[in-house]
Amino acid sequence: MKKIYILLVAISALFQITSYAQLVDDVKTRGIKEVLARYQQYSQFSTDGSTINSEYTQNFLALFDPVVTTEVYNDMAAKKGEPFSFGSAMEYMQYVIKNFPYGIDVTLDLDQMKVVDKFQQKGKSGYIVQVNKKVTGLYLLKNFHRFNSLVYFFISEELTDKGPVYKMGNVLDPVSYQKYAGDKSIKGLYAGISGGYGASFIMNEGVKSASELYTMQMQTNMNFGLELCYMFTRGFGLGTGIGFSTYSSTFSISNFKDSMEYTIPDIEGEEYHPILDVNDLVETDVIKSVDIPLLLKFRTGKGRTALYIDMGIIYSFVSGTYSLQGTQTKSGYYEQWKVILDDDLDEFGFGTFQFNNEEEELKLTSTSNLSAYVAMGLSIPLSEGLFMKMGVNGRYGITDIGLGETHQPFDFSNFIENPGATFLHFGGAEIGLSYNFSGLMNKPKKQSKAEIKIDDI
Repeated sequence: MKKIYILLVAISALFQITSYAQLVDDVKTRGIKEVLARYQQYSQFSTDGSTINSEYTQNFLALFDPVVTTEVYNDMAAKKGEPFSFGSAMEYMQYVIKNFPYGIDVTLDLDQMKVVDKFQQKGKSGYIVQVNKKVTGLYLLKNFHRFNSLVYFFISEELTDKGPVYKMGNVLDPVSYQKYAGDKSIKGLYAGISGGYGASFIMNEGVKSASELYTMQMQTNMNFGLELCYMFTRGFGLGTGIGFSTYSSTFSISNFKDSMEYTIPDIEGEEYHPILDVNDLVETDVIKSVDIPLLLKFRTGKGRTALYIDMGIIYSFVSGTYSLQGTQTKSGYYEQWKVILDDDLDEFGFGTFQFNNEEEELKLTSTSNLSAYVAMGLSIPLSEGLFMKMGVNGRYGITDIGLGETHQPFDFSNFIENPGATFLHFGGAEIGLSYNFSGLMNKPKKQSKAEIKIDDI
């Protein structure tokens, strides 16, 4: 299984190679090959196959730049439980000398060497080279150890008056290199677009507590937005953007007739108690919002496919409409005069009214809203720099939009003595596309599709 996985990694790397063709000219190619040839020689640590050569050990360490060397793959691990990698070339050398006192035989297939990427690390830059490495050695003078696989060498480049100087850096196995490449492709600046579909709920506390009077139902809605985020590491980033959302709910009431305890002013400023008579009435409220999210973005998983979790707050600018379906009779009791006006006085809003879903402005005491937000799902790479996300998300309103306090002529708040606060909630599925522009900006200029030719030394 491991061999199959390594093969898949190697095939994946081939697709990147043409993008980096001609990254190095003949002089640089020769310099890279020469430093690898010296590595092939000095990493054997012996000239006669029976003793460790001190000059080789010194020359081996001199090949490495300690500033950019943080991981050296242990291709000489002969049994389980031994270190998979080391933090320096010194540690790798000490392990080999201790366990292979006769030295080892090392062969790099330099004719098939390929430059697969560039890197920048701790203020230095260079090239990542893919080479097949073969090693044999006598482990503790008892058992033969053999290694034959692709290895990825990080080779730093320093430009001087006398030409480029090359040093060894990290040495990675295919699996570790894939993780490195995945981390590199995930970090950076992203821009994207996303959409969602799910159930929204305009939740009024008064209606909720008056369940014997009202039936409240959520509705399905869509939302979409433009996203901008920056991933500081593979696992953490910050996000913002702008979005457009819709929330809607229906409020149904049947067989209601009563005089309200609250009072509202008529067109002449006189206070009266509404008297309402309803057989069947359905109100549909629709809230539209312009959203500005502030999110913490978390990622976890191997390779470039990852589980994502986003959480934070959404600040929204809201407006709304409502429509009615049914019949309502309204009259008014003027306590100061001890009289009921129940004639068809349209100018006072009294009489019997037939509604046919005509939209009216929904007056809100607050034009802004704050919601808690959480989302989770999978982030899947589609191509270099392009990712698709699929998951679920939820919004929970934490500020009152003041819908129940307006007592508009015919909306649901007229039927409840104390409508209370109104909150916006949403839950559903989401899908989106995003592109990592950092990878585009850092990508070397493509000059040719030809593979790099390695000249003989």
